[in-house]
Amino acid sequence: MFKFLRRLFEPSFKNKIKTGKMMFEGFWEYFWYDLAPIVAIPILIQYISNKDYAGLRTFSLYMITFFVITWIVHIFIIKWGIQYRYALQKYLINSYLRKSILKDSSSLEKVGTGKIQSIINSGMHSWAEVNYQILNSIVRTIFGTATGVYIIFKFDVAYVPYFIAIVILSCALYYYFRKNKLKYDEKVEHIHNDINKDYVRIIMSRQEVILSSNENKERDNLVDMTNQQSILETKSAKFDFLADVSVSGLGTILPFIGVIFLAKDIPLTPVNIAFLVSFIYFCSRFTSIMYYTVWVIRTVFDHYPKIKIFWNYFDTTPNFENYYKGEKFSHSNGSIELNDINFSYDDKKILDNFNLKIKGGQKIAFVGKSGSGKTTIAKLITGFVTPQEGQVLVDSQDLSRIALKTYYPYVGYLTQEPMVFDGSIKNNLLYSLPDKMASSVTDQQLYEALKNAECDFITDLNTEIGEKGIRLSGGERQRLAIAKLMLKNPEIIILDEPTSALDSFSEEAITRALDRLFKNKTVIIIAHRLQTVKKADTIIVLEHGKIIEQGTSEELVNKGGQYKRMLELQSF
Repeated sequence: MFKFLRRLFEPSFKNKIKTGKMMFEGFWEYFWYDLAPIVAIPILIQYISNKDYAGLRTFSLYMITFFVITWIVHIFIIKWGIQYRYALQKYLINSYLRKSILKDSSSLEKVGTGKIQSIINSGMHSWAEVNYQILNSIVRTIFGTATGVYIIFKFDVAYVPYFIAIVILSCALYYYFRKNKLKYDEKVEHIHNDINKDYVRIIMSRQEVILSSNENKERDNLVDMTNQQSILETKSAKFDFLADVSVSGLGTILPFIGVIFLAKDIPLTPVNIAFLVSFIYFCSRFTSIMYYTVWVIRTVFDHYPKIKIFWNYFDTTPNFENYYKGEKFSHSNGSIELNDINFSYDDKKILDNFNLKIKGGQKIAFVGKSGSGKTTIAKLITGFVTPQEGQVLVDSQDLSRIALKTYYPYVGYLTQEPMVFDGSIKNNLLYSLPDKMASSVTDQQLYEALKNAECDFITDLNTEIGEKGIRLSGGERQRLAIAKLMLKNPEIIILDEPTSALDSFSEEAITRALDRLFKNKTVIIIAHRLQTVKKADTIIVLEHGKIIEQGTSEELVNKGGQYKRMLELQSF
């Protein structure tokens, strides 16, 4: 049980100061909301018993002053609860968002992007909410329950003539403050939707984030938006507080005002005056406390399944181990070796004792049927997956011993689903560059990269392209992705079916753009359409994870084997 509670309240333990301040805010509200009136009751009864009208009015004025001062103080400390809530979210973003990006690729593919998004979104929200609800309510629930029980058993119900007037005034003020609160709530919700959109983009573009070493940038961006939410919700909370005061707070202070003006006109019996001061408020307050306690318990039970799934995902999904850990990569010429590689997905063998050497600066093409191991080889070279046995060497350095963060600045990866995201053309182009380099790139350089990538369809760098580039065609998205690669200018380029879903005109434009990019680079092309690989220095034909043919396009045609048959089939 102790271990469970320690993990459940992990975010709160990591923010001890904000947790303590939030709990003090809860006590402060109990102090003026519940405790102060009950302390005042015996004093009022004493004045009533002695028929000390002057003392009764003076004490009531003191109580009015006391409540106004405590409300003013509360306006300043109300931010503590908001800051605590967002401190929980920032802790989870800092600790778990980056962990979710740096999970093993094979495991992520099994879980599925949509499910991962749901697990992370729901889990982080529920975990923060349970911490907030339990710790925010515990002070007021314990002390408030004791207060309510005491008052209910002490007094009897009596009729209050001017109670209807209090209700009407309270409702009018409540409506006014709630209306103002909604303006800020709408802004908070817009930011919340933007954060959710970024979560999806980060997960969908995970490889781009890793290759561009932008995990910290993504984290900081989400923390900034969370800070904006915190500021707006603090303003919203002030109106929420004033709306609450207009109902429960006014209900607390108006009986004292009534005593001042009506003490001469009502029978001065202890029951009548005590009722005006306390009973209406405390009966409703006790009921409210009981309802709130039950609601908090129900909230915890509703959220816990999501938290459990969240914990299970992070506990059982393997990590992308050597992203930060390892030696610094040192680039020389981009040579690649795969030595005695064995790789399986679950029980399915993909590569069996696979060996390959690629010289630096060569252009190599892999062709073959689906499932022959082409994409797996690309992922091994990028380090997205690791072999069960064997070595992947780049410039004679074992990737299993390299900190991949230092390797990825030299690697470019383009697939048939290009890595573009919801944002402007300029944001997409600069994304893969380090911040210092991105800040020094001029618009003229960006237009030059777009021109070299055959992006003649782009006339304005600030054009928004929509989620996953939906406002662009497939060929336009590919050419934009090539422009990004040109700006990054990596030494090792991997293309996984970059033109398979394109028409002939788009394919021709992309081929021209790629030819400009390939100069003096190590290039690996995976393709079904053989027209795109004819110029490769070496074409490797794969079948069931093994090399069955190897050579130039002309050599393989003359050989009359599998490559020639594939070429003939595609020529019709």
